[in-house]
Amino acid sequence: MKHQIKECKKHGFVKHSLVNGRKYYRCLKCSGEATKYRRIRLRKELIDYAGGKCCKCGYAKYSEVLEFHHKDPSQKLFDICGMNMTKYSKDILKKEVDKCNLLCANCHRETHVESKDEFKYEPKKYRKTIKCTVCENKTKNKLYCSPECFAKSKILNKPTKADLQNLLKDYTYIELTKKLKVSRTTIFKWASEYGLTNNNKSDRIQT
Repeated sequence: MKHQIKECKKHGFVKHSLVNGRKYYRCLKCSGEATKYRRIRLRKELIDYAGGKCCKCGYAKYSEVLEFHHKDPSQKLFDICGMNMTKYSKDILKKEVDKCNLLCANCHRETHVESKDEFKYEPKKYRKTIKCTVCENKTKNKLYCSPECFAKSKILNKPTKADLQNLLKDYTYIELTKKLKVSRTTIFKWASEYGLTNNNKSDRIQT
């Protein structure tokens, strides 16, 4: 078994798992805490390796505020944060840090804004105007212009008992929704009103 409930000296009876091919079970909570601690420790080491302060304004009060900014985005292999801190070896992380500038959060945002091209406004492309299938009033890319027309369409599209019985012999409910332009629930209701179906909503009516 990959998972078992065992007693942990720190967390009590919790789930243990065989992780990374180990031959012994390890507490998942202890494993998560160890990974979190390692990511924090690695991040601090990489920040010290990169200079320990913002290269733009000199901020160095809280390490959590400092971020890595890639000088050339085309050379970027991955973000130096989160899961990537424990996914790669320390040597690979340092090689990626060499491609970056250490910036505080404010300077990092300013750098990204300055590097962007000037904002170009493009007017909204309006949807095509079509006619309502019931009243023929203009509507924006919709079959019906109002809920009232939608309700009327159900009445207009409702077939007779004989027509519905013939349709159900040749088409499935899904095919009829496209043909009659109504929902599957509506077809079920019509069939129920005509006594063509039972409580079991099968794909075809048994006639």
